[in-house]
Amino acid sequence: MMNFLNCNIWNNYPNEIEDKYSNIEFNYGNIQGGWEGVGNIDSNPLFCEPDSGDYFLAENSPCVGTGIDGANMGAFGIGCDALSVLVELTLPKFTLFPAYPNPFNPTTTIRFINSVKTWHATSLHIYDITGHLVATLVNGKIETGFHEIQWDASFVASGVYFVELTLDNQ
Repeated sequence: MMNFLNCNIWNNYPNEIEDKYSNIEFNYGNIQGGWEGVGNIDSNPLFCEPDSGDYFLAENSPCVGTGIDGANMGAFGIGCDALSVLVELTLPKFTLFPAYPNPFNPTTTIRFINSVKTWHATSLHIYDITGHLVATLVNGKIETGFHEIQWDASFVASGVYFVELTLDNQ
């Protein structure tokens, strides 16, 4: 059994280490894609300048002090100040949840969230399996927040139906 401690396996292309090898054990390591073991993490190590071959850790690296007995993960120590990490958070303009109950007879509830902070032109359409429009449940401006629409399908045949939610033609 080979046991690796405090290792950084990141951007390892091609994958020279694969989990099919049962004689390899990693503990307290930072392994991209994850690996079972004690103290392992899966997080960008924040190397100082990896494009230039500088694999020292930035002082705000998640690998600093998280190895066994508080050691750093990786072969090198801290080699640069904290790096700024750009985190881009993009919320979807809307979230459409599965209809419930499903299957249904004769009504179902369609729920969605509009995450945009202004009123927007919204449409909620129901289509049959052939793509023909069966019902329009919303056609107009809606406010931000959670919405719940009941669809009475007692006038249509049983079968498979599709829900399409659009916000400003998106």
